[in-house]
Amino acid sequence: MADDAIVVRRGTAADLEPVRALLRETWHDTYDALIGRDRVIELTGRWHARAALAAQLAAPDTAFLVAERGGALVGHACATLETPTLRLGRLYVRPGCQRQGVGRRLLAAAIAAFPDAGAVVAAVEPANRRARAFYAGQGFVARGETVEDGAVMLTLEKPI
Repeated sequence: MADDAIVVRRGTAADLEPVRALLRETWHDTYDALIGRDRVIELTGRWHARAALAAQLAAPDTAFLVAERGGALVGHACATLETPTLRLGRLYVRPGCQRQGVGRRLLAAAIAAFPDAGAVVAAVEPANRRARAFYAGQGFVARGETVEDGAVMLTLEKPI
């Protein structure tokens, strides 16, 4: 489908459960083979709990975005301005909708929400080849490693 069929908008409280479902689906699709199903269940249970997502939705300097196609949720991104850097905490696209411009549109909307940011950073699992390829295609470069919840993550950055 064409990019113009994708609608990216700010999320609302009504989007919290659909976003949680999308995150569970994408995490299992992406990470079960990399970190194991039990670890995926544990992390998504904590990181994507309704209360955690609701706090992000309400947080200042945070863009909690959803992407829809035909009224169906196909993607989600959450980015927070940590002046002068925009931290992309999440960018996930439903597995059947990947490589159709959804992620690119979500990334562009997150950046557009904070025009004064000087760079955008994201952390990815080093073995997540699809994510690394996506970010490389968007102009991100590796800037080092961080540790999140005991896991070593690759830090990627793009000047904006």
